[in-house]
Amino acid sequence: MIATKSWLRLNLRKSRSMINSYRFLPRLSGLILGVALVFLSQASVHAADLKLEATLVWGTNDEKSPDASHKPVDTVYAKKLAKYFKWKNYFEVNRQTVTIPSRQSKRLTMSKQCVIEITELEGEPIEVKLYGEGKLLNKFTKALTKGEIVAIAGDDKNESAWFVMIKEIEPKAEEELARKAAGEK
Repeated sequence: MIATKSWLRLNLRKSRSMINSYRFLPRLSGLILGVALVFLSQASVHAADLKLEATLVWGTNDEKSPDASHKPVDTVYAKKLAKYFKWKNYFEVNRQTVTIPSRQSKRLTMSKQCVIEITELEGEPIEVKLYGEGKLLNKFTKALTKGEIVAIAGDDKNESAWFVMIKEIEPKAEEELARKAAGEK
């Protein structure tokens, strides 16, 4: 009987030491889960922060736009457009910034005749639909990288055409654009 009690005490000690050695597992798994949640939340915040700038541009060979509110596009846009299109002059009709939530769409009214719909798709690409006078004129899907400018064009009429230029912008750049639009320095 004494041998049985000592054997039982020995087994109980081993069991307690094994139990004590496994107590860290819930803490470790909690730590791993916490780290994973931080990384996943960062990824979802990034996906929700797609900030774009859309600019409606009118291209023509005329020296001036018939609308006095149109201003010539900046030199960056003018040089890029001149590489691909035949017109000598390009005028900015409207410029808007928009934040597209993850996996959602936003419609922008660029003018009375021009509306675009931008959808943030799974992964990197966006889908852009261009409507002219209520009709779908053009559609494309493309992965947009920072600094890249993509154009979607409308009809070529009367020796002129219109384009919507789209680029991803940084949050700081968006704030600066808002200040410029408000007339601040």
